[in-house]
Amino acid sequence: SDNDGVTTLEDATTNNLDGTLQSFALSGSTSNWVASGPMILGVSEVCLNSTETLTHTNSGGSWSSSDSSVISIDASGNITANASGTAVITYTYTYNTCSYESTKTITVNDLPSLPTVSDVSYCEGETAIALTATAATGHTLQWYTAATGGTAETSITPTTTSSGTTTYYVSQVNDTTGCESDLAEIDVIVEDALTPPIVGN
Repeated sequence: SDNDGVTTLEDATTNNLDGTLQSFALSGSTSNWVASGPMILGVSEVCLNSTETLTHTNSGGSWSSSDSSVISIDASGNITANASGTAVITYTYTYNTCSYESTKTITVNDLPSLPTVSDVSYCEGETAIALTATAATGHTLQWYTAATGGTAETSITPTTTSSGTTTYYVSQVNDTTGCESDLAEIDVIVEDALTPPIVGN
């Protein structure tokens, strides 16, 4: 597999003698490295309500969590982040008839709150500007045209070519954890343009 983003070696034993790769060119092909000892592979941080999959260098073992209310895990190593906090994942396996355990501490990061938004009104045909919202410090706004399944955009400028109400959506992403908030709604209301009265002589 491609480990070109890996910069640390994790000691899976109770010694906690983790190491940092130095002067080691990581290309993911010619200088890829492979974990040499029994260990749990996967993320160390997740966002609330997300799912990830853990694996182990030895197959055939069983998974457990120190706190299933924070992180639950199934028999295939699939974890679900149920609440913010930390939990220790344990993988129990047998090697040469002896039983062993590997552990990994995983942190569940909370989701940001909703950004602050206000609805916007225009007259039909009026020139619109990009929508705005207020993000918390250390967060970045993500804009959407759909409540689910949409693609994030850095900005959205509404259209005013016809009257009616269009709903847009915005979230904020924590720049440190990468966790994204739920979507806040912004209604853009376009009012009918007035037709000038016809004045006779």
